[in-house]
Amino acid sequence: MSKKISAFFNDEASGWISSLNFYDDEIKSIEKEMEDIINRNSVINIAAKVEVHQVILGQVHVKLLKQQKSILEFLSHLKIDNELIDDQQVTDLLEQEMRLLALGFKQFEQEFIDIKYHCNIFLIDILKK
Repeated sequence: MSKKISAFFNDEASGWISSLNFYDDEIKSIEKEMEDIINRNSVINIAAKVEVHQVILGQVHVKLLKQQKSILEFLSHLKIDNELIDDQQVTDLLEQEMRLLALGFKQFEQEFIDIKYHCNIFLIDILKK
């Protein structure tokens, strides 16, 4: 039996998980940089300004975890006894789920890029002071 479709879905979703793990590390790195700024900076009201960005990062992190959970659940539907399912077992529902996950991942990725950009601009401005 052919497993081309399930293998493709598995590879694609596994790639998303790898990307999300990378983004998770990036979020933690940015959060650490912001904590370091608070600890070493004497700019008035810096903690409040950093906190705004930390809250936004926290919200993005929650979305990342939800995205990971959804993708991992999808991946579990592609396997039976640790083996990929046959293409005949790939239902319309699984295909629809894949499309929705792809859209969700793309939207998350764009939001993450935007947030990271704004945080980096903020950090650069603070470091200039």
